[in-house]
Amino acid sequence: MYKPKKDNFENFTPIPNPWEEREKNRAEAVSQYVSSFMSRSMLYSQAKSEGWDIALMRYVRAVASTQAQILYPGNSGTGYDAQVIFDKRPTKEQVYRFLSDQRLQANMGFIDVGIPTGMVEAWKADAAYRLNQINNKAL
Repeated sequence: MYKPKKDNFENFTPIPNPWEEREKNRAEAVSQYVSSFMSRSMLYSQAKSEGWDIALMRYVRAVASTQAQILYPGNSGTGYDAQVIFDKRPTKEQVYRFLSDQRLQANMGFIDVGIPTGMVEAWKADAAYRLNQINNKAL
């Protein structure tokens, strides 16, 4: 009768996976930046009081994620969340300009998200519209 060998995994050391390490580094970098942005940004404080903080933070996280991919590169290209980053379907030129700007920033060695004024104005207008809708329903 065959008896399988008993494996001893006590001294087993897993082979490091560069993909897992890279993803962990990216996630940590984004999380640290988002936490820092929320605690230090006057724009975030304003957004929270005016009701457009969720849109702002979706944008910050999306752009920070793109920059983290550049800081910790892999074998594939750089991804981005077009639905969050661009107001409408972007042109090739807009995508190229966005990725170029993010590469310039990430090549400084740290994540720093710039917030376009046009996006802020759109978020403010959307929050005001939603608040108006709520107030009209309450009447």
